[in-house]
Amino acid sequence: MSIKRTLFNLLPLKYKEGVFLNKLKPFSIEEFNNEFEVKVAETKNEILQAYRLIYQNYYDSGICELEDEDIRITKHALLPTTTLVIVKHFEEVVATASIVVDNPLGLPLESLFNLDILRKTGKQIAEISTLSVKIGYRKLHGKILFPLTCYLFDYSSRVLGIDYFVLAVNPFSQPFYTSLFNAKKISSEVKKYSQVKNAQALAMYIDISEEIEEFIGQVKFGKGRKETLVNYFNPELYKSFKYPNREFYKAFNPAFKLELLKEIFSKKLKSLDILEEWDKEILQNIYSFNEFSNFFSNKSSENRVSPRFNVNCSGVFTSIDGKFVHFVRIYNISNQGIFFHPIGVHKIKSDEGEILLKISKDKSVSVNIKILREKNHQYGAKVLSSTPQSDWLEFIDYLSESFLQAS
Repeated sequence: MSIKRTLFNLLPLKYKEGVFLNKLKPFSIEEFNNEFEVKVAETKNEILQAYRLIYQNYYDSGICELEDEDIRITKHALLPTTTLVIVKHFEEVVATASIVVDNPLGLPLESLFNLDILRKTGKQIAEISTLSVKIGYRKLHGKILFPLTCYLFDYSSRVLGIDYFVLAVNPFSQPFYTSLFNAKKISSEVKKYSQVKNAQALAMYIDISEEIEEFIGQVKFGKGRKETLVNYFNPELYKSFKYPNREFYKAFNPAFKLELLKEIFSKKLKSLDILEEWDKEILQNIYSFNEFSNFFSNKSSENRVSPRFNVNCSGVFTSIDGKFVHFVRIYNISNQGIFFHPIGVHKIKSDEGEILLKISKDKSVSVNIKILREKNHQYGAKVLSSTPQSDWLEFIDYLSESFLQAS
């Protein structure tokens, strides 16, 4: 560590925040729109460019092993609920970040930190991971970072239904996240990631609900702190933002479909050599379609249940006797089950009822349910029937086809 950085770390947090804010520079959004594009990576070329950029940044920083294929992919990248966001300068991927939605493998930073304090809220959590910017574009300061972050916030909140971002950051970067996004510590302890050559990590979270808009509206940056951050955080200003088409309210856009998965595993990447058998079994159960049978693990898959899909639907729960009515958010569904969170109440006082859920801009479906379990204000229920059944089945078919669509 340099003497300058050592001395900087000794300064009060507010002073360090000021240093970061002063370094950021205003830019022309019109010029950005003419030169850049921000989107979810969808093509094989975009996906591989992004993961090569991540590898190059990690390798140059000395926190990953040499890979013959010049690519670094982790188990969380393979999840269908992980979204890979990229910034393209014409046809070149120059920045990327991954949105890792909470999942059966847990989140990457949970290998070091406990997230129970957030999980007990019953709200949706996602980790922002593998943020990487290409050399030559890092000195553009806010010109890359602000649009990318704006897209991450908008897509995660509006499409994925995320409430909290969690991040594992280098302690040196803490003032950046606190000053811009009101990030707060999950733990005051600084730990080391053994899988990335003992890189230091501080766990933080950002509430991306409506509160963040009020905070960002008060942030000033640039020389003399004259620029208002909120002027750069309006998605409607970025004509360069491209969003995946979705006919229904699905909340996933997997990068790795079957053919690309086969190609990736044929490369024998060191970053995937550390997959334990338990990880492989979980991945196999998530990809519980015949097309993926025994792809991750040789163990029997006879006990698999219906595939589950992340969604972001609003709804209304009415108890079977009509006494209780609650607004709910639906996070996850299958043909046979539904996973939801009641809004504004601590406990649902009925085991059976009906949920009227909005599955697209123009369609709603009524499902009769029986609640089977509850944890952290989230409820798992069995679907007993649906009306109209044709719309419910069309919704499930759409989710299934989206999942399996080849890259």
